Amino acid sequence: MIVDALPGLVLLILGMLCVLKDMREEPGRVVPDDWTTTEGKVVSAEAIPSGEAAGPSGAGWPVYKAAVTYEFIGGGARRQAVFDRFEEAARGDLDAVERVVAAFPKNTIVRVAYDPDDPTLSVLETKPRSRAIFALGLALLVGGALHLATR
Repeated sequence: MIVDALPGLVLLILGMLCVLKDMREEPGRVVPDDWTTTEGKVVSAEAIPSGEAAGPSGAGWPVYKAAVTYEFIGGGARRQAVFDRFEEAARGDLDAVERVVAAFPKNTIVRVAYDPDDPTLSVLETKPRSRAIFALGLALLVGGALHLATR
Protein backbone atom coordinates (compact mmCIF):
# COMPACT_ATOMS: atom_id res chain seq x y z
CA MET A 1 0.00 0.00 0.00
CA ILE A 2 1.19 3.56 -0.73
CA VAL A 3 0.86 4.70 2.89
CA ASP A 4 3.27 1.94 3.97
CA ALA A 5 5.77 2.94 1.28
CA LEU A 6 5.58 6.70 2.02
CA PRO A 7 8.42 6.85 4.60
CA GLY A 8 10.71 4.97 2.22
CA LEU A 9 9.81 7.25 -0.68
CA VAL A 10 10.43 10.35 1.46
CA LEU A 11 13.85 9.01 2.49
CA LEU A 12 14.72 8.28 -1.15
CA ILE A 13 13.72 11.78 -2.26
CA LEU A 14 15.64 13.45 0.57
CA GLY A 15 18.66 11.27 -0.19
CA MET A 16 18.60 12.21 -3.87
CA LEU A 17 18.33 15.92 -2.98
CA CYS A 18 21.36 15.69 -0.66
CA VAL A 19 23.45 13.85 -3.26
CA LEU A 20 22.48 16.36 -5.97
CA LYS A 21 23.29 19.31 -3.70
CA ASP A 22 26.72 17.85 -2.99
CA MET A 23 27.39 17.27 -6.68
CA ARG A 24 26.54 20.91 -7.48
CA GLU A 25 28.76 22.30 -4.72
CA GLU A 26 32.00 23.83 -5.91
CA PRO A 27 35.02 21.93 -4.62
CA GLY A 28 37.97 23.68 -3.06
CA ARG A 29 40.89 24.54 -5.29
CA VAL A 30 41.88 21.61 -7.47
CA VAL A 31 45.62 21.09 -7.34
CA PRO A 32 47.78 18.18 -8.53
CA ASP A 33 48.18 15.34 -6.03
CA ASP A 34 51.92 15.88 -5.78
CA TRP A 35 51.59 19.47 -4.54
CA THR A 36 52.42 20.16 -0.91
CA THR A 37 50.07 21.86 1.52
CA THR A 38 51.28 24.01 4.37
CA GLU A 39 50.14 26.73 6.73
CA GLY A 40 50.32 30.31 5.61
CA LYS A 41 49.34 33.69 6.99
CA VAL A 42 47.28 36.49 5.45
CA VAL A 43 49.33 39.65 4.95
CA SER A 44 46.47 41.73 3.52
CA ALA A 45 43.12 41.46 1.80
CA GLU A 46 41.52 44.17 -0.29
CA ALA A 47 38.87 44.90 -2.87
CA ILE A 48 40.55 46.24 -5.99
CA PRO A 49 39.01 47.60 -9.20
CA SER A 50 39.42 45.19 -12.09
CA GLY A 51 37.71 47.00 -14.93
CA GLU A 52 34.25 47.95 -16.03
CA ALA A 53 31.29 45.87 -17.16
CA ALA A 54 28.97 47.09 -19.89
CA GLY A 55 25.24 46.93 -19.31
CA PRO A 56 22.54 46.40 -21.94
CA SER A 57 22.22 50.14 -22.45
CA GLY A 58 25.95 50.51 -23.00
CA ALA A 59 26.46 52.21 -19.64
CA GLY A 60 29.21 50.66 -17.57
CA TRP A 61 29.71 49.99 -13.88
CA PRO A 62 32.89 49.21 -11.96
CA VAL A 63 33.90 45.61 -11.40
CA TYR A 64 36.01 44.56 -8.43
CA LYS A 65 37.99 41.53 -7.36
CA ALA A 66 39.19 40.33 -3.98
CA ALA A 67 42.97 40.09 -3.67
CA VAL A 68 44.42 38.24 -0.69
CA THR A 69 48.17 38.50 -0.16
CA TYR A 70 49.55 35.63 1.89
CA GLU A 71 52.92 34.30 2.94
CA PHE A 72 54.16 30.78 3.52
CA ILE A 73 57.34 28.73 3.74
CA GLY A 74 57.86 26.69 0.55
CA GLY A 75 61.01 25.11 -0.81
CA GLY A 76 62.95 26.23 2.25
CA ALA A 77 62.22 29.94 1.71
CA ARG A 78 59.62 32.44 2.85
CA ARG A 79 57.30 33.19 -0.07
CA GLN A 80 54.58 35.72 -0.68
CA ALA A 81 51.80 35.46 -3.24
CA VAL A 82 48.47 37.04 -4.15
CA PHE A 83 45.33 35.02 -4.72
CA ASP A 84 42.43 36.70 -6.56
CA ARG A 85 40.30 33.95 -8.06
CA PHE A 86 37.37 33.55 -5.69
CA GLU A 87 34.23 31.89 -7.08
CA GLU A 88 32.21 33.75 -4.45
CA ALA A 89 33.15 37.07 -6.07
CA ALA A 90 33.36 36.01 -9.71
CA ARG A 91 30.70 38.49 -10.86
CA GLY A 92 32.74 41.39 -9.50
CA ASP A 93 30.04 43.14 -7.49
CA LEU A 94 31.48 45.08 -4.57
CA ASP A 95 29.27 43.47 -1.87
CA ALA A 96 30.41 39.94 -2.73
CA VAL A 97 34.04 41.05 -2.98
CA GLU A 98 33.87 42.81 0.40
CA ARG A 99 32.44 39.64 2.00
CA VAL A 100 35.44 37.68 0.70
CA VAL A 101 37.85 40.35 1.93
CA ALA A 102 36.20 40.36 5.38
CA ALA A 103 36.74 36.59 5.63
CA PHE A 104 40.54 37.06 5.45
CA PRO A 105 41.64 39.52 8.15
CA LYS A 106 45.37 40.22 8.50
CA ASN A 107 47.33 37.45 10.28
CA THR A 108 44.61 34.83 9.69
CA ILE A 109 46.14 31.35 9.35
CA VAL A 110 45.27 29.78 5.97
CA ARG A 111 46.09 26.59 4.06
CA VAL A 112 48.32 27.01 1.03
CA ALA A 113 49.04 24.43 -1.67
CA TYR A 114 52.23 24.82 -3.69
CA ASP A 115 54.24 22.96 -6.31
CA PRO A 116 57.30 21.45 -4.54
CA ASP A 117 59.24 21.56 -7.84
CA ASP A 118 58.43 25.27 -8.30
CA PRO A 119 57.28 26.85 -5.02
CA THR A 120 56.53 30.12 -6.82
CA LEU A 121 53.33 28.35 -8.01
CA SER A 122 50.82 28.34 -5.15
CA VAL A 123 47.12 28.69 -4.44
CA LEU A 124 45.17 29.65 -1.39
CA GLU A 125 42.90 26.83 -0.29
CA THR A 126 39.75 28.73 0.55
CA LYS A 127 37.21 26.01 1.25
CA PRO A 128 38.02 22.39 1.73
CA ARG A 129 35.30 20.15 0.40
CA SER A 130 33.12 18.47 2.97
CA ARG A 131 31.49 15.20 2.01
CA ALA A 132 29.01 15.27 4.92
CA ILE A 133 25.99 16.13 2.73
CA PHE A 134 26.93 13.37 0.29
CA ALA A 135 27.27 10.83 3.13
CA LEU A 136 23.91 11.90 4.58
CA GLY A 137 22.34 11.55 1.14
CA LEU A 138 23.71 8.03 0.72
CA ALA A 139 22.48 7.03 4.18
CA LEU A 140 19.00 8.33 3.37
CA LEU A 141 18.98 6.51 0.04
CA VAL A 142 20.01 3.23 1.68
CA GLY A 143 17.43 3.73 4.46
CA GLY A 144 14.71 4.44 1.93
CA ALA A 145 15.64 1.44 -0.20
CA LEU A 146 15.72 -0.85 2.85
CA HIS A 147 12.36 0.45 4.02
CA LEU A 148 10.80 -0.22 0.61
CA ALA A 149 12.47 -3.64 0.30
CA THR A 150 11.08 -4.83 3.65
CA ARG A 151 7.48 -3.75 2.95
